[in-house]
Amino acid sequence: TISTCMYYTGLDPVTMKTVSVETYISLNPDSQDPDYRLFKDSAGLEIVYTGEVSWTHNTVTGEWKSHSLLIKDVAADASGRVWIATDHDGLLVYTPGEDAAGIFNRVRSADTPFLGECIQCLYCDNNGVMWLGTYKSGLSFIYDGKNTFAHTPLEDVTTVLEDNTGIIWCGTDGEGIVRYDPETGKRTNIRTDQNKLLSDIVVSSTLAPDGSLWFGAF
Repeated sequence: TISTCMYYTGLDPVTMKTVSVETYISLNPDSQDPDYRLFKDSAGLEIVYTGEVSWTHNTVTGEWKSHSLLIKDVAADASGRVWIATDHDGLLVYTPGEDAAGIFNRVRSADTPFLGECIQCLYCDNNGVMWLGTYKSGLSFIYDGKNTFAHTPLEDVTTVLEDNTGIIWCGTDGEGIVRYDPETGKRTNIRTDQNKLLSDIVVSSTLAPDGSLWFGAF
């Protein structure tokens, strides 16, 4: 393993100043992708992933393990369960503290029904609903163990966000921003040809403390 320096840079929406945080973690240098992401669950297991490979790091024993999973996103729900979105391996879920080896090394059954094998992003809203943005399969959600598959023309959903009123906002790859009302099912598109959006390729989003929504575009 090697010690790799990771820099986190972001915009403070209150002061409008750029802030950076520097930290060091030990990584196996298998990947040529410099974009590392880190998630740490409530039991101390760290998941480090790039667009090519992934690792788990047990902070209690210090053990590192490499995995073949192509992880796109990781999120925790209200109960503490960890949800892992993957490219071509669907959705994986585990409870912190259990042996996660079976999760990261499992082989998916070919007849497992799901909305799609490539899940690009995850978001847990204030009601405990886990939203899944997928590649070519639109937006879906899982609540209380039930899957609802949304066959929508959203195509590639790259980021999902909830505002302070419960409205879901989706960033897409090519379709701009989609405003979705879970109560009515109404969808409103915000695109470059209709609004002042600078790009229809939206890659990130965040909710500021003042309630405003911020979107990153490509």
